[in-house]
Amino acid sequence: ARPANAAILARLRIDMEDRGGRLELMLPYATLEPVRELLLQMVEEAWRMPNWNETSLQSSLRRVPVEMAAWRPQHAKRSIADIVVHCAYWKYALWRRLTDAPRGGFPLKGSNWFKLPTSLTESHWREFRELLEERHEALAAAIRSAKPKEPAKPDPKDKWTITHNIYWLAIHDGYHTGQINML
Repeated sequence: ARPANAAILARLRIDMEDRGGRLELMLPYATLEPVRELLLQMVEEAWRMPNWNETSLQSSLRRVPVEMAAWRPQHAKRSIADIVVHCAYWKYALWRRLTDAPRGGFPLKGSNWFKLPTSLTESHWREFRELLEERHEALAAAIRSAKPKEPAKPDPKDKWTITHNIYWLAIHDGYHTGQINML
Protein backbone atom coordinates (compact mmCIF):
# COMPACT_ATOMS: atom_id res chain seq x y z
CA ALA A 1 0.00 0.00 0.00
CA ARG A 2 1.10 3.56 -0.70
CA PRO A 3 1.80 5.83 2.27
CA ALA A 4 -1.00 8.26 3.14
CA ASN A 5 1.33 11.24 3.56
CA ALA A 6 3.82 12.52 1.01
CA ALA A 7 7.49 12.31 1.95
CA ILE A 8 10.98 12.97 0.63
CA LEU A 9 13.09 9.85 0.28
CA ALA A 10 16.85 10.25 -0.06
CA ARG A 11 18.84 7.09 -0.85
CA LEU A 12 22.55 7.34 -0.20
CA ARG A 13 25.46 4.97 -0.56
CA ILE A 14 28.26 5.57 1.90
CA ASP A 15 31.68 3.99 1.41
CA MET A 16 34.55 4.36 3.90
CA GLU A 17 37.73 2.41 3.24
CA ASP A 18 36.74 -1.26 3.14
CA ARG A 19 33.22 -0.80 4.49
CA GLY A 20 30.10 0.66 3.01
CA GLY A 21 26.40 0.57 3.04
CA ARG A 22 23.17 2.20 2.07
CA LEU A 23 21.33 4.86 4.02
CA GLU A 24 17.74 5.78 3.38
CA LEU A 25 16.45 8.98 4.89
CA MET A 26 12.74 9.78 4.77
CA LEU A 27 11.32 13.18 5.74
CA PRO A 28 7.60 13.85 5.66
CA TYR A 29 6.64 16.90 3.63
CA ALA A 30 4.70 18.05 6.68
CA THR A 31 8.03 19.18 8.16
CA LEU A 32 7.97 21.97 5.54
CA GLU A 33 4.62 23.32 6.72
CA PRO A 34 6.03 25.82 9.28
CA VAL A 35 7.93 27.49 6.44
CA ARG A 36 4.69 28.04 4.54
CA GLU A 37 3.09 29.73 7.56
CA LEU A 38 6.11 31.99 8.05
CA LEU A 39 6.11 32.99 4.38
CA LEU A 40 2.37 33.66 4.44
CA GLN A 41 2.89 35.78 7.55
CA MET A 42 5.61 37.80 5.78
CA VAL A 43 3.39 38.42 2.73
CA GLU A 44 0.42 39.37 4.91
CA GLU A 45 2.49 41.68 7.11
CA ALA A 46 4.01 43.48 4.12
CA TRP A 47 0.48 44.00 2.79
CA ARG A 48 -1.49 44.76 5.97
CA MET A 49 0.80 45.65 8.88
CA PRO A 50 3.18 48.56 9.47
CA ASN A 51 6.80 47.56 8.98
CA TRP A 52 10.22 49.24 9.08
CA ASN A 53 8.90 52.24 7.16
CA GLU A 54 5.94 52.57 9.57
CA THR A 55 3.23 51.61 7.09
CA SER A 56 2.08 48.69 4.95
CA LEU A 57 1.51 48.62 1.21
CA GLN A 58 -2.25 48.59 1.74
CA SER A 59 -2.29 51.46 4.25
CA SER A 60 0.14 53.57 2.22
CA LEU A 61 -2.49 53.76 -0.55
CA ARG A 62 -5.56 54.60 1.55
CA ARG A 63 -5.39 58.37 1.29
CA VAL A 64 -3.58 58.80 -2.02
CA PRO A 65 -5.71 61.00 -4.30
CA VAL A 66 -5.73 60.34 -8.04
CA GLU A 67 -3.59 63.44 -8.73
CA MET A 68 -0.84 62.14 -6.45
CA ALA A 69 -1.15 58.61 -7.88
CA ALA A 70 -0.58 59.96 -11.40
CA TRP A 71 2.25 62.40 -10.54
CA ARG A 72 5.78 61.58 -11.72
CA PRO A 73 8.55 63.55 -10.06
CA GLN A 74 11.39 64.57 -12.37
CA HIS A 75 13.88 62.29 -10.65
CA ALA A 76 11.61 59.22 -10.70
CA LYS A 77 10.54 57.12 -13.64
CA ARG A 78 7.44 55.75 -11.96
CA SER A 79 4.25 57.11 -10.46
CA ILE A 80 2.41 55.58 -7.52
CA ALA A 81 -0.13 54.16 -9.98
CA ASP A 82 2.72 52.50 -11.92
CA ILE A 83 4.02 50.93 -8.70
CA VAL A 84 0.56 49.68 -7.70
CA VAL A 85 0.00 47.90 -11.03
CA HIS A 86 3.58 46.55 -10.95
CA CYS A 87 2.99 45.07 -7.48
CA ALA A 88 -0.35 43.60 -8.60
CA TYR A 89 1.37 42.00 -11.58
CA TRP A 90 4.04 40.25 -9.48
CA LYS A 91 1.43 38.97 -7.04
CA TYR A 92 -0.43 37.62 -10.08
CA ALA A 93 2.75 36.05 -11.50
CA LEU A 94 3.50 34.21 -8.25
CA TRP A 95 -0.16 33.17 -7.88
CA ARG A 96 0.00 31.78 -11.42
CA ARG A 97 3.09 29.76 -10.52
CA LEU A 98 1.49 28.36 -7.35
CA THR A 99 -1.75 27.42 -9.11
CA ASP A 100 -0.33 26.39 -12.51
CA ALA A 101 -2.77 28.85 -14.11
CA PRO A 102 -2.09 29.66 -17.77
CA ARG A 103 -0.59 32.97 -18.87
CA GLY A 104 -2.86 35.73 -20.05
CA GLY A 105 -5.06 36.19 -17.00
CA PHE A 106 -3.74 39.59 -15.97
CA PRO A 107 -6.22 42.27 -17.10
CA LEU A 108 -3.60 44.61 -18.57
CA LYS A 109 -1.49 43.79 -21.60
CA GLY A 110 2.23 43.39 -20.92
CA SER A 111 4.31 42.44 -17.91
CA ASN A 112 6.30 44.00 -15.08
CA TRP A 113 5.87 47.74 -15.86
CA PHE A 114 2.80 48.77 -17.83
CA LYS A 115 1.91 51.73 -19.99
CA LEU A 116 -0.92 53.32 -18.02
CA PRO A 117 -3.33 55.99 -19.31
CA THR A 118 -1.66 59.40 -19.48
CA SER A 119 -4.62 61.04 -17.78
CA LEU A 120 -5.47 58.90 -14.79
CA THR A 121 -9.11 59.09 -13.74
CA GLU A 122 -10.68 58.28 -10.36
CA SER A 123 -12.10 55.17 -12.00
CA HIS A 124 -8.66 54.01 -13.20
CA TRP A 125 -7.11 54.65 -9.80
CA ARG A 126 -9.87 52.71 -7.99
CA GLU A 127 -9.53 49.83 -10.49
CA PHE A 128 -5.75 49.67 -9.96
CA ARG A 129 -6.10 49.60 -6.16
CA GLU A 130 -8.84 46.94 -6.41
CA LEU A 131 -6.65 44.90 -8.77
CA LEU A 132 -3.82 44.97 -6.23
CA GLU A 133 -6.19 43.96 -3.41
CA GLU A 134 -7.67 41.11 -5.50
CA ARG A 135 -4.25 39.85 -6.56
CA HIS A 136 -3.04 39.91 -2.96
CA GLU A 137 -6.06 37.97 -1.68
CA ALA A 138 -5.73 35.39 -4.49
CA LEU A 139 -2.02 34.95 -3.75
CA ALA A 140 -2.57 34.57 0.00
CA ALA A 141 -5.25 31.93 -0.68
CA ALA A 142 -2.88 30.08 -3.05
CA ILE A 143 -0.11 30.08 -0.44
CA ARG A 144 -2.56 28.74 2.18
CA SER A 145 -3.81 25.95 -0.08
CA ALA A 146 -0.57 24.98 -1.85
CA LYS A 147 0.27 21.31 -1.55
CA PRO A 148 2.96 20.71 1.08
CA LYS A 149 5.69 19.97 -1.46
CA GLU A 150 5.12 23.10 -3.52
CA PRO A 151 6.81 25.81 -1.43
CA ALA A 152 10.22 24.18 -1.87
CA LYS A 153 9.70 22.91 -5.44
CA PRO A 154 12.21 24.38 -7.92
CA ASP A 155 10.80 25.66 -11.18
CA PRO A 156 12.70 24.50 -14.27
CA LYS A 157 12.21 27.97 -15.84
CA ASP A 158 13.40 29.84 -12.74
CA LYS A 159 16.53 29.53 -10.61
CA TRP A 160 14.46 30.25 -7.48
CA THR A 161 12.15 27.96 -5.58
CA ILE A 162 8.60 28.97 -4.81
CA THR A 163 9.74 29.52 -1.21
CA HIS A 164 12.33 32.04 -2.41
CA ASN A 165 9.79 33.79 -4.64
CA ILE A 166 7.28 34.19 -1.80
CA TYR A 167 10.04 35.55 0.43
CA TRP A 168 11.23 38.00 -2.25
CA LEU A 169 7.67 39.12 -2.96
CA ALA A 170 7.24 40.20 0.68
CA ILE A 171 10.50 42.17 0.45
CA HIS A 172 9.38 43.58 -2.92
CA ASP A 173 6.16 44.89 -1.33
CA GLY A 174 8.15 46.50 1.49
CA TYR A 175 10.52 48.16 -0.98
CA HIS A 176 7.70 49.64 -3.04
CA THR A 177 5.86 50.73 0.10
CA GLY A 178 8.92 52.81 0.92
CA GLN A 179 8.91 54.27 -2.58
CA ILE A 180 5.23 55.21 -2.33
CA ASN A 181 5.82 56.87 1.02
CA MET A 182 8.70 58.89 -0.45
CA LEU A 183 6.56 60.09 -3.36
